[in-house]
Amino acid sequence: MSILCAVAFVLGGCASTDLPQTQANGSQAGENVFRPDPQRVRSMLVNDENGIEVRQLVIADDPDRIAAALAPWVQAERHAGSARFIDRRTESQLHRNGFRLIRVPVDKLDELIDELGGTVLDMASWHGQMYRWHDLHGLPIGSSGLTMAVDGRVKQYRGGDLRLTARSWLVQMEHGPRVQLDIVPQHVRSQSQYHRLLGQESRDSEPLASLAMHMMLKPGYAYILTCECPQRNWEAQVARTEAERGQRDEQSRRRVGPVMMGPDVSAPMTIGQLMLTS
Repeated sequence: MSILCAVAFVLGGCASTDLPQTQANGSQAGENVFRPDPQRVRSMLVNDENGIEVRQLVIADDPDRIAAALAPWVQAERHAGSARFIDRRTESQLHRNGFRLIRVPVDKLDELIDELGGTVLDMASWHGQMYRWHDLHGLPIGSSGLTMAVDGRVKQYRGGDLRLTARSWLVQMEHGPRVQLDIVPQHVRSQSQYHRLLGQESRDSEPLASLAMHMMLKPGYAYILTCECPQRNWEAQVARTEAERGQRDEQSRRRVGPVMMGPDVSAPMTIGQLMLTS
C-alpha cells in the first residue's frame, strides 16, 4: 500500500517582499504616505511566472511514521489562532471524509519527505494561474462501482471518475501577493461512445460541495493534501507508547459486550482514503 499525497501547492515567482510602492502627495508635514504602484501591481497579477506548482508524491503507507512526521505540523496549525490558513469547520469536514490538509514551510519540505521515508514516486507540474477548473488527480471507477463513505453516509458510484479539480488566481493583498486556491472533489460520469464519436465533449459531473477547500496561499509554504482514517488521531498516536498500546489491546480483547449477529465486515473507506490511497 502507498499513500498518494497531492503535495505542495507551492507558490512560484511570488516574492514575499512588500508591495511595490509609490509616494503619494497630500500628506501632512513631515509624513510620507506610500501607496501601491498600480502599474507594477497589474503586471504582477498577469505574470505567467506567478501561480502554483503541484507535486504528487507516493510514499510508503506506514501509519506510525506518517503520524510522527505530520503531527507536529498539525499541532502548530492548531495553535496558529487567527493566522490559520483554513477554518476549523472545513478542517473538521475534511477530517470526517478522510482528507488531511497541512501547511509546511517550503524549506522544510525535503526534510519532511525524508521523515516520511522518502518517495516511491515524485511528479511535479506547473499550473500557474488556473482561471478554469483543472484536474489535479483522478481515480477511475470500474463498471462494478465503488462504495465509500461521504459525509457519514454510504454512497456508491458506478463508472466515470472521482477527481480533484482546482482553480487558482493571484490576489494582491495588503502585505503582498497571495494565490487563491479552490479545490473541489467531484464525480465525473462516463460519456457515451455516441457523444464521443460526434465530437460532443461534455462534462457531466457531480461536485461534492461539502468538501470544497478555499484557501489563500501564502508564499514560502507548501500545502499538503493527504488522507487518513477519520478515527486515527496523529497526535495521540505519537504520544502513546508501545506498552500503552499493548495494554489497550488486551483490555479490548477482554471487554464483554452484546453478541453481534451477521458477518464481520468493516465500514467502507472514506472518499479521501479511496482517492489518495494507491
